[in-house]
Amino acid sequence: MNTTPKNALPHFLTKTMTSWLFQYYGESFDTITEIGCFEWEFIVDKRNPKKPRKKPIIKEYQTRKTESFSRSIYFLEENEHTLFVYLTTGFQLSGQSVISQYNWNGIAFVKQPKKTLSIIR
Repeated sequence: MNTTPKNALPHFLTKTMTSWLFQYYGESFDTITEIGCFEWEFIVDKRNPKKPRKKPIIKEYQTRKTESFSRSIYFLEENEHTLFVYLTTGFQLSGQSVISQYNWNGIAFVKQPKKTLSIIR
């Protein structure tokens, strides 16, 4: 059941992003402190210049509430069937950031087993 009010969602979220939110955070939507979108910034790796590194850059976001423990979700839609989700959880100077890829199989989003990026702060 959809318990999330439509006016609580930012205007820049696409239908794919909204579907993912309802699938994974439909019941716990109130725990999200920030929702937004991100882009990849490519950085030249000094050790291997032929293989650039990817760094997530927050493009736009909407703060829903301010708490000491945050749960922020940022999206990057590659196409209508592939979605990257950048999830950060934790306190201000500690926590975890993970970027995972999800694919739409026609019924639901399926998380890919390998993480795209994982950072512990």
